[in-house]
Amino acid sequence: MKIIFKLRVISTCLFLSLLLGACGGGGSSSSSSSSSGSSISGTAAVGAPIANAQVTIYDAAGTVVATTTTDENGRYAVAVNSGTAPYIVEVVGGIGDSIGKFYAVSNEAGNVNVNQVSNAIAASISSSGDPTNLIGGSIGSAANLKATESAFMSAFSKVLSAFGVSGSLISGTFSTSIDEVLDMINAIILPDGKIELSSSEGQAMPDIMGTFDTNTSLVTHKINVIEKGVVPPSSTANNIPAPSQGVIATAKTLEPLRAKLEKCFSHTAAERATLSVSGASNNPTWTSIHSDCQNLAIDVSSTEGFKHDSYYWIDNSTLNSKTYTSGCASSGSAMCLGFFGSMLTDSAKNNLKFLKPTHIAPIDTNLWRVQFPMIYADDANTRGQFGDEIGSTFAVVKYDTATQSFMFFGNQRDVQTSIQPSATLAQKAGSSNYRVETGFNVYVRPYNSRSLKRTNVQVYPVKAQVTPVFPSTGMIPVNGVYLANKVTGTPATISGVPSGSSATPLNVCTFMNYEDPSIISSNYKVTTPNASACSGVIRMNYAEYTMVNNKLTASVGAYPPITTALPAWITGWNINGGSIGSGSLITSATAKRGEPYLFTITMSDNSVIKYINRLPTSTLTTEQAALLNYPKFTSDMSAKFADYDGSTSNTLTVTWKSLDTALIFADAIYWNRGEVNSTARISPGATSNTISCPAPATVYASNITLQNSAGDSVRAMDCRDSLNWKSSGSSTPNQGIIQLKARTFDGLFIQSQLRQY
Repeated sequence: MKIIFKLRVISTCLFLSLLLGACGGGGSSSSSSSSSGSSISGTAAVGAPIANAQVTIYDAAGTVVATTTTDENGRYAVAVNSGTAPYIVEVVGGIGDSIGKFYAVSNEAGNVNVNQVSNAIAASISSSGDPTNLIGGSIGSAANLKATESAFMSAFSKVLSAFGVSGSLISGTFSTSIDEVLDMINAIILPDGKIELSSSEGQAMPDIMGTFDTNTSLVTHKINVIEKGVVPPSSTANNIPAPSQGVIATAKTLEPLRAKLEKCFSHTAAERATLSVSGASNNPTWTSIHSDCQNLAIDVSSTEGFKHDSYYWIDNSTLNSKTYTSGCASSGSAMCLGFFGSMLTDSAKNNLKFLKPTHIAPIDTNLWRVQFPMIYADDANTRGQFGDEIGSTFAVVKYDTATQSFMFFGNQRDVQTSIQPSATLAQKAGSSNYRVETGFNVYVRPYNSRSLKRTNVQVYPVKAQVTPVFPSTGMIPVNGVYLANKVTGTPATISGVPSGSSATPLNVCTFMNYEDPSIISSNYKVTTPNASACSGVIRMNYAEYTMVNNKLTASVGAYPPITTALPAWITGWNINGGSIGSGSLITSATAKRGEPYLFTITMSDNSVIKYINRLPTSTLTTEQAALLNYPKFTSDMSAKFADYDGSTSNTLTVTWKSLDTALIFADAIYWNRGEVNSTARISPGATSNTISCPAPATVYASNITLQNSAGDSVRAMDCRDSLNWKSSGSSTPNQGIIQLKARTFDGLFIQSQLRQY
């Protein structure tokens, strides 16, 4: 934590000693008598501090005996003048760009740290596997709690030893060493109470950098799954390795880089940089850049410099800034100004606060994957991620031996791609019928700017094959699935497209979608390189429910999908070493966090790029997914959206219930052939957001018309065209979706949808 941490602790303890005559340090008195005159204090941190969070302390009966908030370093201290032990400490607050809820259980007052390990211990002793159910419930004996904590400490013994930590992560006095240990370990509670234990070293991923060499040997991540109610066996420690890197990236060692970022953005946009645009190609020219905003990235040559998903750093103080010109029309965008330049000139970034880094994991020697969360200086203190500018959820830092400091380096890729487990709670609008769907969301950004512009010729992906590296655990067909530039209509039905043309100029989310490989030829591509980034979601399983007393209740037939069959061309599906027939759904979930998948991408100039992407979270069964705490729409939204067709109102105000276990960061409206996606930097406390249907001239200059399935002529990209929501033969809308997307601290992306069909 910050250097001033010890001073803050001393001040807090001095205050409590004056007030109470004691300061909790880990060794208090009786665990069963009245706690009158006692205090509980500690630090809430998961590596990054859980700052300004709500702290609630419950006694053995489940009665609230104290409340307080943590400071900016996650420290809290409060007097407890009633109730009896054991105590449950609940912490709810922001961690990075997400929201989390964590627990700790203690047999006595004194020092009680709250972190991912204390949370896992609480889950382990809960009969349901949910720490929340310990409040007012059975915690078990003091000896059982002590034995459970000992088993978890033993599991992480190698990491603890590497940082010189010998005491408890819960009752021990918080230190820089404990802070670094928490940066390096993972303890994740799955929805059904199972627990995943691992270390960042056990999730090293050198294969995610740049183009993948197929001769490289890939390794399985070391993920330990502990069954509900079972403590980690002694053998677990052998599968949770300590860091082996020469220089270890932690919040402490990354602090100089974080401080530099914050200092840069403490200046106004006008002070950070002065930008002008020169020439017909709109190449950016900087006339000044603040010294506080320089020397943040490694960019010393065209071959050894910052590049992240094709974006260069761009601050005109580096060679790449001067060598790679943009040649694009939107001179103020990230496409022209790169990963960093567009942030420099954006006044909305004034006074950005950069939080302690999270999700730190090694890539290779001196290379680390890390998230740098941000808080905007607006009235709502909305949260974001350093990387949002180009749609990336992480950054890559490199320890530069020349300067002996960490600097941004990027993933050295030319195309942005990803694969992640998908968990969706879908509700049939106007009803109480639900469906939980699980699967994979595969993402290929069709067009990236800078490095793909070879002599001003736009080069972009036209098709991608995704295959599992380990077929026995991978959850897609052995022969892979294909995504391709998708033609969305026959030339005869597309206004303005020459007859016989195989191209479509539509900038829609079917641009990259799953396709039958037999019809994908080497020239299967469109001629619109400015298409939107899109993805394909493949459903592997589903289950149907009704909502009874605000709880999902299994109900077969309540809300079946239109089709449950996979396309006939998806063959060779292999799961756990066995195959299933074409058209069947996958009902088991075997792929764990770190599962590798190979992306083979054909570019528009017929070059081929190969990338490895790894799952950021483990896959879930539908039974597990049904237990997730999804964002929930307000009750009136269901009926309101059932009749919405864009023509009745040019705006739709989306309302939802507050959620304290995840952060809702985006909402969207989808219709037959388009979408309005609003990230809107939704604040942690927000419960509504208004989405506007764009004017036809805004969504597409010529507003191309297509024929829908009923033969109606529709303005394809126009949200205000009611026939995009229903055909002329339908009495009610049956084409639209409204969506809320959220993320948890564990990295799980969850979404709720209201569907008209």
